[in-house]
Amino acid sequence: MDKRMIFVVFALSLLSSGFGDNFFPIGAYHVDTTRMCQVDSAGFNTVQGLVKTGFEQVYVDSAAAHSLKAIVEHYSQSTQRNLWTYTHIQHVVYESDTDHGLLPFVHATGQSVYDPDATGGSTAWWCAEEAHDSGVMQYAGWSVFENQPGLYQYEDDLQYTASFRLKMANPNSSDIFPLCSLYVDKRHGWPPNVDTFIHLADTIVRFNSFVQPHSYDYFELKFNRDKADTGFHYQYGAYWYGRDTIWLDHVRLKDQRWDSLTFHRAYDQDLEAVVGSYVNNQALFRWYLADEPWWNVFGSNRYVTNFLRDFGAQAGAAPVCAMDRLGAYVDSVNPEHVWVNMYPLMGGGYEGGRTPEDTGRAFQAQLDNALCAKLGVARGVAKSAGIPLWFTPQAFGDSIPGETLPGYKWEKTWREPTPRELSCMVWLGLAYGAKGIIYYHYPVSWERDHWVLGLVNRDGSPRGPKWAVVCSLNADLSRVASVLLGVSSDTVFRSDDIPESSWINAVSDPLVQIGLFHDAEGGQYSIMVNRHCGVHDTLLVTVGTTSVEKQHSLKDMLTGEEYTTKVGTFRPIQLLPGGGRLFKLR
Repeated sequence: MDKRMIFVVFALSLLSSGFGDNFFPIGAYHVDTTRMCQVDSAGFNTVQGLVKTGFEQVYVDSAAAHSLKAIVEHYSQSTQRNLWTYTHIQHVVYESDTDHGLLPFVHATGQSVYDPDATGGSTAWWCAEEAHDSGVMQYAGWSVFENQPGLYQYEDDLQYTASFRLKMANPNSSDIFPLCSLYVDKRHGWPPNVDTFIHLADTIVRFNSFVQPHSYDYFELKFNRDKADTGFHYQYGAYWYGRDTIWLDHVRLKDQRWDSLTFHRAYDQDLEAVVGSYVNNQALFRWYLADEPWWNVFGSNRYVTNFLRDFGAQAGAAPVCAMDRLGAYVDSVNPEHVWVNMYPLMGGGYEGGRTPEDTGRAFQAQLDNALCAKLGVARGVAKSAGIPLWFTPQAFGDSIPGETLPGYKWEKTWREPTPRELSCMVWLGLAYGAKGIIYYHYPVSWERDHWVLGLVNRDGSPRGPKWAVVCSLNADLSRVASVLLGVSSDTVFRSDDIPESSWINAVSDPLVQIGLFHDAEGGQYSIMVNRHCGVHDTLLVTVGTTSVEKQHSLKDMLTGEEYTTKVGTFRPIQLLPGGGRLFKLR
């Protein structure tokens, strides 16, 4: 997973193998076939692996031999066609209105107006002779270029079509005067370098280019990109010459394979050849369809997902890399699970500064801003869509190469979590309603220009206390999985900001994160998490309840221990540093 893109992953539920919402995945990323026995002994039940095309059966069989469920990810750099070939066929609509969050265009003239004929929110960008000066109607500023279209190793080159949706007020079949110019440009680097501006395609739209007044038409520009053409950022611009009235609704971008995939279903046999032998396979849990896809491949992910549904095959997983894509991905692809990853602990090489370890205001602010706030968004999206939430906590750090191995001396963007921080992140995920935990990352491995420091060393030996806490967490998760799967999240809050609707009205420490839940029979549950992660930060907290008329108790769902009330307050509850507990209100 490209860790530069912090956070979001989605997954669809298994359609035909009997797991679905009755299975709580406890997994790890990038587990190869040599580590299955170790993973099984540590209490994991799910593995995610990078698998070469043609070796899927070997990986799935290896997982099955250790009673593990497999999430199979194909290599994106494969020279052979696999599921990634078809989930990265590109089609996207960029709305011209500046309020649209997908690719916010910059406008030197004109304004946003309501237009009942427009798509994507019923607004369009409007320029009128009596109201505006001639100028650039739309362009993508260098800071908002998207690094796409993208290519994979099995394609030598692809042709793309950018279709501009326009209408004008007073077309004239005999008037060849130019109304506007449309163009596609690219620039290199990030931020894109203005000195490497390259013009790809353009056309002039004239008064006689339209058939009818006030009727939208598409105007197409075609351009090519070959395999070696990497690192460029693209813009789709329009210049208005200041005459008449014009509306620009959107720009639709697609590659040459889109129509074959969706309208002609030309690749269905290829898809069937990949997944057909795994229908009803009990070990293949998910196909990993894409890693942090951009908006431009949401459509192809939707198509492949629907194909898997219709075919009766195991469905897929596709990570998404930015907060603003979360709801859009769910709306577009219609997944059956939401799966998010968040990495809040920054290393010494991060330009914003290293996250302090275990405690302090800056540490707590990072938990709030880089973890809990995003978990809150993911929880909201999952609840709105009526689908379960999975969470991938940060179990890694990264470093530039040391002089010798093991020489992981120099932190890069992320630092390794302490055991207590790792425990805290897992419990916070559960407090926000997670119904699956999949750690990133399992082994120490080399990624482009740095080491990823996972849970085990390259020789398989555990990396210190992180391993012990993960084994302990996995055991606890296995014991309470059925309870976690059977409850629905009601609210989540910090103990210094208790909502009035809560049956809890007071907590003796301000940094306890609390999630409240209910089950199908109306039973009430709570998860309490100690956000203090220092070695000596064990808490003994008292919790008050709004109900003082009768005695209540909190039953610990792991230990069976009960905490009863006395005059509306439960007897003190111990929370270990970074630890959490799941209670049932009785």
